[in-house]
Amino acid sequence: MASKAIIRLFKLYADCIPTSRESVDTVKDVFQVLNTFMGMQMTILHDDDCLRSWARLECFFDMLHEITTSCLTAAQCMLEWSDVIADLIDFMLGNKSPRAQQQKSDPTQKARTAMGGTVAPPFQPLYTLVAFLVRMTHTSAMDLETRLPTHVNFPDLVSKHEALKPYPLSDEAWLMLTKTDFVDKVLFDAKYEQRKEFAEALAHLSYGNLSFSRKICKKLLKGISYCTNDDVERHLTVVSQLLKIKDQF
Repeated sequence: MASKAIIRLFKLYADCIPTSRESVDTVKDVFQVLNTFMGMQMTILHDDDCLRSWARLECFFDMLHEITTSCLTAAQCMLEWSDVIADLIDFMLGNKSPRAQQQKSDPTQKARTAMGGTVAPPFQPLYTLVAFLVRMTHTSAMDLETRLPTHVNFPDLVSKHEALKPYPLSDEAWLMLTKTDFVDKVLFDAKYEQRKEFAEALAHLSYGNLSFSRKICKKLLKGISYCTNDDVERHLTVVSQLLKIKDQF
């Protein structure tokens, strides 16, 4: 119910003319509620109790994904609130995150609550959310004024007042995506079924970046070599998206 109410508010806010967003108190109050709510959801991810109970948070992760992908305005709110891509990956990597490693080396920083247990984390909705947000951004190899086929397409904007805007992918988010084992976690998660969405995100990141493209291809070749027949499709889905890239390489 909470997600439906927030989605409805986002769509109502999206339908407001731009001048009213700056001048009408009621409209400003609605945005404040939305901004505060989304900010609280991201803050919750770093709460100690949340970190201890991550295995029981699948419905919460589903809610985050459902709200953020509901309309352009909701997605832009998330991207503008914080470095949300880096924040989500940091949460999923736990103590293996570059942020956690930095905290360990700094004696003034509080030690991060360790996540763990015998049950695999239900991060699948967050994988798809990260893939979606990645495709909302521009990497350093892209022209900010140009939208690529791999960018998220919004064929049915909620309102004529919504407008696409460029969002550069942050250096930290790029580091989290390309210099950690996050991609491996997703590629080799047998429970993750939204393969096409993440494959499109990898193709998006590979645009104009030969080094990253080669890195992904090596992972895929290794994965195909060692996987069973039932798992080959997961890797071939990524291959099919990489082959569609139209860049200088």
